Amino acid sequence: MIDNFPIAIPVVDVESIGAGGGSLAWMDSGGALRVGPHSAGADPGPIAYGKGGTQVTVTDADLAGGYLGRTLLGGRLLLDETLARKGVTKLAEDLHLSVEETILGVQSVVRASMAKAMRLVLARRGLDPSEYALLAFGGAGPMHACALARELGVRTVLVPFLPGAFSAYGILISPIRAEYSRSVVRPLGRAASVMRRTIAEFREKARSELAGQGHDPSRAFIEASVDLRFHGQSYEIPVPVRGDLASAFRREHRRRYGYASPTERIELITTRLVARVPRPIPRPRPPSSMVVGAPQNRRVLFDDGWQDTPVHERGRLGPGTELDGPAIVSEDHATTLVPPGSRLAVDRSGLLEISVGA
Repeated sequence: MIDNFPIAIPVVDVESIGAGGGSLAWMDSGGALRVGPHSAGADPGPIAYGKGGTQVTVTDADLAGGYLGRTLLGGRLLLDETLARKGVTKLAEDLHLSVEETILGVQSVVRASMAKAMRLVLARRGLDPSEYALLAFGGAGPMHACALARELGVRTVLVPFLPGAFSAYGILISPIRAEYSRSVVRPLGRAASVMRRTIAEFREKARSELAGQGHDPSRAFIEASVDLRFHGQSYEIPVPVRGDLASAFRREHRRRYGYASPTERIELITTRLVARVPRPIPRPRPPSSMVVGAPQNRRVLFDDGWQDTPVHERGRLGPGTELDGPAIVSEDHATTLVPPGSRLAVDRSGLLEISVGA
């Protein structure tokens, strides 16, 4: 949907909201606490960056609440807790709340925004959140994931390696991909020759272009498909080019929509070809030791008050390690919060699996 107009093009379905670490906390005309969608951005950024920011952000509340340490990026970015707490105190005075109520309020509001969007996505697909795990990545994602999971009824949170750079990692390991398509509308029964010619042309073009970019065409996976529909329909279904296309289309139509006419004429709309060249997928080696070591402690604000909470370095948590909340797992690019009542386990690949509890 673009400005309420449906556009019939294939897209990746991504739901996004303005609720990140830089989202600004503010008071609306009715005196209620709001968070986002406006952001402090990277410059001036949160108050804690010390670059001139004056409005409280989610990051400032996280720092004042003890969720964040005083440094990020392995010590390369210093955070000013005093400045952040002053900003939160001023916001608390404007809201006529305590500092603790304000910190928890910012957490609650930003979590409600995320939960609302996720409920809509789940409901549209008829999915039960208790049957799925929540993948938490980004610098702040693992810090809010357990509370969000509890609100949604999700039982498990997974934190991958390099969570703060997970999107960049995904781009680096994604296969080289070349896509070709051509629309030729005609009855499927008279489309065999045009499909063969088009696919052969695309195949040669893909090999030539991949070779020109320095890739080995012999390593490419070639996948051809066609977009088909019943005569008179305004939407198509992609079907892989193999076997009986008419039967495959009717099976997929029945699976998606609950019916498929055995006699209605089928039309070819578009012929497509995708060539993929895989790339190596490097993974960091997880720690070999299960020794947790002596963690440092930090005062962290939870719903039932401040608690002394151990802070563990992720690089020291080897496979098989298990921890009960409350706990914090710190690494260069992200912070994972394990609240009271939750339990963390490290699997053999180094993935953090958190059972969030009730």
